Amino acid sequence: MKPCQRLFTLVSICTVLIAGANPAMAQTVFWAPESVQAVGDGSFSFIAGITAGDDCVGIWGYHYEGVENIEASMWADTFCIDPQPIAPGEIISFVVSGVLTDPAMPGVVFSEMGCCNVSGEGATTTVVPPAVASGRSSWGTLKARYH
Repeated sequence: MKPCQRLFTLVSICTVLIAGANPAMAQTVFWAPESVQAVGDGSFSFIAGITAGDDCVGIWGYHYEGVENIEASMWADTFCIDPQPIAPGEIISFVVSGVLTDPAMPGVVFSEMGCCNVSGEGATTTVVPPAVASGRSSWGTLKARYH
């Protein structure tokens, strides 16, 4: 092998090693549907969650709440006690559920989840009224019947 060929081969190997040593990191991504349709009584549920990236260590928890015309609220916190690395590509999900306060009108719910070592992400989901409302006016009315 000639000296120029050796140098070219060495440069090529070094370039491949350097390029391979610093690949782009896959990011953790939060996902939730843009919209869902409520059933006849105005209730709804859907799945939201994250797909872990290369740097996700532990889950701090999840949260959802009604923003507009929605009665729904949940907060689950792990306090990041002893967080463990999560394999890239692993999906961690939770169920968001609630009810439209006025089943004849749309609503908006916010949900979020994140890793302990990176800030969480969130999204809003529009809840479309049911095709035909059942006549119940609100979740509060239903709760009042059983008190």
